[in-house]
Amino acid sequence: LFGSPAPLFRPRSIRDRDRSRDSYSLLLMGDDQQYREFFRLSKTTVLELRRMLWTSCEDVRRMYDPSRKLPYDGKKRVSLYDAIHMTLRYFDARNERNAGFSCGWARATTNKHVRFIVDQICTDAVYNTLVRFPADTDLDGIAQRFSDNASGLPGVVGAIDGTHVPVSTRGLTIQEHYRNRKGWKSINMQAICDHQCRFLDVFGPGAGSLHDATVYIKSNVPGWIEKLDPEYRIIGDAAYPESAHIWTPYNEHGVGV
Repeated sequence: LFGSPAPLFRPRSIRDRDRSRDSYSLLLMGDDQQYREFFRLSKTTVLELRRMLWTSCEDVRRMYDPSRKLPYDGKKRVSLYDAIHMTLRYFDARNERNAGFSCGWARATTNKHVRFIVDQICTDAVYNTLVRFPADTDLDGIAQRFSDNASGLPGVVGAIDGTHVPVSTRGLTIQEHYRNRKGWKSINMQAICDHQCRFLDVFGPGAGSLHDATVYIKSNVPGWIEKLDPEYRIIGDAAYPESAHIWTPYNEHGVGV
């Protein structure tokens, strides 16, 4: 009447990690287009990041030293190149198991190296090199390229906006403070990019319930833009306060301009 009973235990499925590792090796030897589709960055960019981490961080050199003795014989060594690939795949898959399997590594190994690489990228030696406001001597070139390729507006040296990044609030006392207007919990990250979508500034201590304007006031951006020459400005949406250095959309007779 009720059909056959369900099995007490599901059959165990074993993933062929060696096959994934072989596919991963073929991908590294493939063309740059396939590489970019899989890792979201070009080979040149990843190699530059590897060089920067190796030269700037002593912990990286100690962790991925080829002469470092492994815990036991037969253990496959994880290179800095592999660790960066795991991290990029994790940012895309948001899961250690999927990120590790696609590169031929176990979940625990992936979790360990992703955390380590992220911590090293966030050190001052690396982060301040990758994310920084442009020098005054570079503003003319950025404004010209912004006008030619992106905005068409004169004197624009950056675009500002906020984005909500999902977070877990487990263990926090005030969890609802992180619930955004869309109904899920996040932090409100503010970023400024140039004409090539390179980050000039990132600021993210704001809980999801905070308005973009509040996050902006808490950041160091107001102090930076006030030091700009009157000919330079950044552009943003209507959430930001309009000033001589921030251009936002405005309405004329009810029509957005």
